[in-house]
Amino acid sequence: MKNLFRGLNQQQEDAILPPVEDDLCPALTFPERVVGCIGCMVIGYVLSFGAFFRFTKLLEGDVAPFIVIWTLGNVVSLCGSCFLFGPKSQCDQMFHATRRIAAFVYLASMLTTILLAALFHDSHVGTFLLLVMMIVQLLAVAWYNLSYVPFARRWVKDLARKQFYEEIV
Repeated sequence: MKNLFRGLNQQQEDAILPPVEDDLCPALTFPERVVGCIGCMVIGYVLSFGAFFRFTKLLEGDVAPFIVIWTLGNVVSLCGSCFLFGPKSQCDQMFHATRRIAAFVYLASMLTTILLAALFHDSHVGTFLLLVMMIVQLLAVAWYNLSYVPFARRWVKDLARKQFYEEIV
């Protein structure tokens, strides 16, 4: 990984990604932050993808293995950005006015998913509610991620409005 950043001095690294000023994290070099971020995201995506090997059990009513592993993968992936920006800065960015609602819905849906898995692990109602919460998580994280792309939310809203309008008319 060091070869990837060879030739960059500290000033150039700071221009790409400013240093983390966070008491919750020790000071990490730019390459260490990138490796930590990529590592968390890869582990998170592997966990989330691996949960789909338990999808048939979920549909049979054994919801806990799928939902807990899938949600844990989302949490680990989200923690990856803490390596880049630091936990305090990450929270500040997550709860910025433009993405506050999406971040809250995403975090609340992950917590609710875990609670539902613990409370209703052996019922068909629990299976249905957990599938709904999984969809809420997906939509919330998509809307949250779109907030980082200029005009992406507006484009998606316009596309959805146009699609639904054309179907109605």
